[in-house]
Amino acid sequence: MPPQTLRPLLRSPLKPALPTHRLNSTFISHTVSPKPYQIYISSSASPHLNLSIEHYLLQHTPPNSTVLFLYTNAPAVIIGRNQNPWREAHMPLLSSTSVPLLRRRSGGGTVWHDAGNLNYCAICPSPAFARDRYATVVAAALRGLGVAGVRVNGRHDIVMRKGEGEGELKISGSAYKLVRGRGLHHGTCLLDADLGCVGRFLASPMRAYMRARGVESVRSEVGNVGVGVDGVRRAVVREFARVHGLGGGVEEGRLGEGEGWVGMVVGEELRAVEEIRKGVEELEVPPWRPRLQLLRHANSFHKSPEWIYGQTPEFTISNYMLDSPPSTTSDGSPPPCVTLTVRGGKITSGTTLSSSASSRTKPTDTSAINTAAIGREFHSIGNLESWKEDILNLGSK
Repeated sequence: MPPQTLRPLLRSPLKPALPTHRLNSTFISHTVSPKPYQIYISSSASPHLNLSIEHYLLQHTPPNSTVLFLYTNAPAVIIGRNQNPWREAHMPLLSSTSVPLLRRRSGGGTVWHDAGNLNYCAICPSPAFARDRYATVVAAALRGLGVAGVRVNGRHDIVMRKGEGEGELKISGSAYKLVRGRGLHHGTCLLDADLGCVGRFLASPMRAYMRARGVESVRSEVGNVGVGVDGVRRAVVREFARVHGLGGGVEEGRLGEGEGWVGMVVGEELRAVEEIRKGVEELEVPPWRPRLQLLRHANSFHKSPEWIYGQTPEFTISNYMLDSPPSTTSDGSPPPCVTLTVRGGKITSGTTLSSSASSRTKPTDTSAINTAAIGREFHSIGNLESWKEDILNLGSK
């Protein structure tokens, strides 16, 4: 194939070399190519766009094709399809920053994305799907770069040995989606991520105050590999090519088209693809200020609040820690205990338990919460630093 049709693997953000309409036409033609292998590298740092590209590739690539998609996102917190954001993330902190929260379409746990975290996505026919298959590809790529003690454990995570006899650090977690004869496996790879942000943004202050259904993230000690993103990106493409017997440029770290495969760098121009644009809109949360939630139902809002919050499995939350007696007020009596039930992201019921100073923690009066709270969307409370006080206030008539 002529050399000018090959593009080097992404080393830094690229501007499209071709007009947007030509790039999009090439991308769409690649996705329906009869060649069995497709490779895409994203130059965009938008988590909304990259997750939407993933979804497009799952829906539109041929059923017998195998796809590799690599991308790096700007800072973001990504929760699994069946998770509770208030149990998994520090929602008041997220709401006070520009870091977005996204609910992905696959299962699994909550992860932190930033420029030091390489994300990989592999899509293949269901008969060829195995939970370890592409985690093994990434682990082999890391070992090929000289990273010692890297393996895939029994939970399908990629772990790295800390030191002789010192245990292991989780460097990559995975999530999966199976649909219509296709299997999707995507995962993270912590290379030079801000681990301080992992600790801050993924530490929920509400966890001890709620009982919740849904998938809970498995907490593990994490660490960085300490290898540059660009080098790992190239190594993963080479290992993918080696495992599938591809040659003709891709093994040398170049994308274009070869025998049995196509590949290209994609980016912001794909927002012009109708299905991808709609996917982005469904994931994006329009800017809002936490105390102006009465505007949530305005027609200008996308579906995203319903997807992020309304998808949350039922849970209950109180203004005191579960299984712990509340502290007393100045007159010696404990404050009222207000417990809310939240279903579909909205408050559906609640109770207020009041105790006298003599009975301390034994309730002497039970009443329903303020009826005006019924139907209220919980993120108008749960995303605020004052969430405990706001829950307590709902117990007032």
